Amino acid sequence: MTLDYNSLLMALAVSATCLAVTLLGSWFARRSETFLLSCTLGLVFIVSGIVAYGLYVDNPVVAFGVVSFVLLHAGFATVWGAGYQFRTGRLPRVAVVACALAAMVVSIPPLLIGYDGLAFMADNAAIAAMLFATAYQYWRARSVAPAPP
Repeated sequence: MTLDYNSLLMALAVSATCLAVTLLGSWFARRSETFLLSCTLGLVFIVSGIVAYGLYVDNPVVAFGVVSFVLLHAGFATVWGAGYQFRTGRLPRVAVVACALAAMVVSIPPLLIGYDGLAFMADNAAIAAMLFATAYQYWRARSVAPAPP
């Protein structure tokens, strides 16, 4: 049995939604951990971007692609910001916006002039960079994590 692309997108959106709800519930239990709320917001952007991308897959209109890129970049930049907030205790709002805008600047113009393949390569590279940057934030916080003796 093979899965079609839309089923995979739906599974990804449902999984990210469940993670967002879980993080939101965790934030309700520990309101002082505001990075959970920031991460939830990032996941809401990501899920919205996945839905917009699904619309683009079904009907490749440039507007759907642009909306997808904007939401995905905003989401992954916010998740990076949540990682920074986890480590330092403050959300770097200006850096989050700058990160998202930088990703949009390199990926949206090729989409607008018809180079879809180049646009999606830039989109995926920008998202990968944001994911590595997020992992680096958590890596830097490892020294304060409890470890077995």
